[in-house]
Amino acid sequence: MNLIVLSIAIFASFTSASVPSLTPENFVSLTSGKVVFIKYFAPWCGHCQAMASDWEKIAEEWAGSNDGFIGEVDCTIEDNSALCQDVQGFPTLKYGEPDNLNDYEGGREYKELSDFAKENLTPTCSVSNIALCDEGNKTVIEEFKAMSIVDIEAKIQEIDDNINKMENDVEEEINRLEEHYQAIIKEGKDEVWLTKVKGNYKFLKGVLKSKEDTEVGSAATGDEL
Repeated sequence: MNLIVLSIAIFASFTSASVPSLTPENFVSLTSGKVVFIKYFAPWCGHCQAMASDWEKIAEEWAGSNDGFIGEVDCTIEDNSALCQDVQGFPTLKYGEPDNLNDYEGGREYKELSDFAKENLTPTCSVSNIALCDEGNKTVIEEFKAMSIVDIEAKIQEIDDNINKMENDVEEEINRLEEHYQAIIKEGKDEVWLTKVKGNYKFLKGVLKSKEDTEVGSAATGDEL
């Protein structure tokens, strides 16, 4: 078996047929009307390999569910680039409605993943599950349905712009605090250095060491100071 065939065989062992593999072609048909939990991975990723069997087990638990869906996306496949555009590292886990996914920040052990799925992969009020909405949300959805695509896109863009501004403001504040933090550290180090210089700390330590060495030497020979 040559190296290429061996590599394919190894990578294939971490992609199970029991876990639906999502692509741009089947994403809508497999996830429509469901709350999803998706793993974005690369076959060579060690952490992805480590959780592969647990993910397979969870996928088997949810197979055939009308409410929840467990799947995965191989981000090393070029055709899947559109699905992986917001993925920064592997494995990345996302959950929620297919068109509005959130990053999963919980634990990666089987029980943690399974418990999260059981608690969160349940239908909620949405455009595809409008029967679950209260009257207020039904009214909002109907109002949006009456808008043109251009107006909806403009409204979404406005919200995205506000979110980006908030994130940029937070980043700028963090950078400002980091600069302040570094300035405090430098000031503290300068104060420590100056205190040692003013107190002749180096000489004190040197004389102390010399006296201690002398006492140790005298004790070893039985001489008195």
